[in-house]
Amino acid sequence: MLLLICWLSCLAGSVRADDVRTAQPFSFQSSLSGAPDFSSQNVPFIERAFNSDGESDPADISRPSGIQLVSGDSNVTFLRARNSGRTAIAAATQAAALQPVPQEASVPEQSDAPKNGNIGNVMVIPAQDAPSPTTVVKLPATEVPLAEAPINDVATATITLEMITAQRLAAEVQPDLTDAVKASLTKHFQRASESIAQKTDIDKRIGELKAEKENGPMLIADHRALLTQPPPKSEPEYPLGATVAELDQLRLADEEKAAESRQQMEAWEAKAKTRAEKKPQMPALIETTRKQLEDAEEAASSAVPDGELPVLGAARRLDQESYILLLRSQLELFRVEQTSYEALNELFPLQHDVLTRAKNAIDKRIELWKTVLADARRDESTRQAQEAREKLRNAHPTLRDLAEDNSRLTLHRKELQEFLQTKVKELSDANATLSGVEQKFKNVTEKEKRAGLTTAIGLLLRSQRSHLPAARSFRRQQQAAEQDIVRLQTEQMPLEDERSDLGDIETQVEASLKLISVDNAANGELRQMTLEMLSDRRQYLDDLLADYDSCLQTLAETDVT
Repeated sequence: MLLLICWLSCLAGSVRADDVRTAQPFSFQSSLSGAPDFSSQNVPFIERAFNSDGESDPADISRPSGIQLVSGDSNVTFLRARNSGRTAIAAATQAAALQPVPQEASVPEQSDAPKNGNIGNVMVIPAQDAPSPTTVVKLPATEVPLAEAPINDVATATITLEMITAQRLAAEVQPDLTDAVKASLTKHFQRASESIAQKTDIDKRIGELKAEKENGPMLIADHRALLTQPPPKSEPEYPLGATVAELDQLRLADEEKAAESRQQMEAWEAKAKTRAEKKPQMPALIETTRKQLEDAEEAASSAVPDGELPVLGAARRLDQESYILLLRSQLELFRVEQTSYEALNELFPLQHDVLTRAKNAIDKRIELWKTVLADARRDESTRQAQEAREKLRNAHPTLRDLAEDNSRLTLHRKELQEFLQTKVKELSDANATLSGVEQKFKNVTEKEKRAGLTTAIGLLLRSQRSHLPAARSFRRQQQAAEQDIVRLQTEQMPLEDERSDLGDIETQVEASLKLISVDNAANGELRQMTLEMLSDRRQYLDDLLADYDSCLQTLAETDVT
């Protein structure tokens, strides 16, 4: 009996070895679009697992063999099969391709290849090398989960607006899409486009911050060098003998520089405010964005809803991956910004000092321009008055009325110049007082924001209140300015009408000569004298009206101040 049992055991082992050597390639019929092509190196391979003791599990024998679809909407068909021999079909990956296969157990042989060309990557593990019953053949770590069906998989780093547009156009031509699906597709593509557009802006800002950080040492050295140089000149520069019109053009050029300097200072102050508010919040912003990124990545790796269309799943994943890219850029921006604050901590006050010096110099120059122009107008009116008096003495008796009108205009302008000079000084003093009050208010407001309404802040406010200028005198100046504006506008209107009549000066010459009865011999000389006087009168009116405009502007500024 013992010999019979040994003989049967040897016979069973020989039969099992013959089964291994004569194994034929497996063939599967897919229910999707025909049988998968097993001739490709990147298609499923079959790995058979045997029990080390050569016995099969009864549960495996009773369980029917089944083929399960892993990702039916992918361009690679993934299958999983189970039978009594634990035959598993999985995607062939690089890790699986690198597994050593026993040469003596490799099937099919070259001569055993089927005629239809479907050659499978079949690996049979002999009984002596098979894993233990507890060993389970697992899919590679990079394999797609059973419930997920990825299509059009792209690397997230390659997502662009052009790619989103192309995928949107491809989705729009899909047939038999319901309105709900179309609305969902539009939503996903729109959000993906917005995420990529925001990411582009953030990446640009990151580049600017990195460049500013890299150039920080050089900028610090440059600003230190600027502070060691003499401050900009505050005195107006103009050529000798320049007319009032030429001086006014130079003043306007400096006004543009002053406006630019104020804009630069306002930009720095806005940046300083943002820096002061955002710097202590950076750790919280970084942590919040990091958690948002983790949640977004977890949502992107979760299973898709049951019954989701492949085209809708692709749009949803594109939306998720675009949002992940946006969050990654946002997280990098916050980290770069945080390090930039520390690296440029020394540069910030230096920039403020340079801008403050430039702004103070140009503001002082603008105030000095008012004095320069007032002096130039006064000198010009004095010169014109002397010329008018000289022409009045030498005027022909018949043209004496014209000469007296010209002299009257020059004297009126001289009086207006004195009035303007007084108002300019009052306005300059008021502006200086206002600037000081505004600066004190700004400083104490910043201190109150940092420290709150503490006892020290209260004492500081009471001290500054006691040093405020008396508002009564400024109210009187404001009321006087309003009255002067009405008076000057009333005086200006008839002068404008008179200047308008001198537009055609030849007609005015003819009208003046008709009122004079002289002989023909003196007619030519009188015509020339009349033309000169009317030309002077037109010039006097132009200068006088310009002075009226200057006075009205000065009074308007005084009223507002």
